Amino acid sequence: RVSSAYSVRTGRTEPQISVGKRISDRIRVTATTGLSESRELRTVLEAQLDERTSVQAAYDNYNLTSASSFGNIGADIRWRLEFE
Repeated sequence: RVSSAYSVRTGRTEPQISVGKRISDRIRVTATTGLSESRELRTVLEAQLDERTSVQAAYDNYNLTSASSFGNIGADIRWRLEFE
């Protein structure tokens, strides 16, 4: 997918490309990178636990204040509510 997003590093909207692959019925990997000079990268591994709950592990290299070149690692739990 080709799209655009706001870049925290440059302070403007820049083009980006995303690719994803479903590894199994419940696991998906996605990677997104910028197409400009900033080369921001974000990868996400998502595991669907049931119809309403999923777990995500993410990595990105969006460092603004740190001298570390490693980047950021994060984890999320998503729980969806439905109302009828």
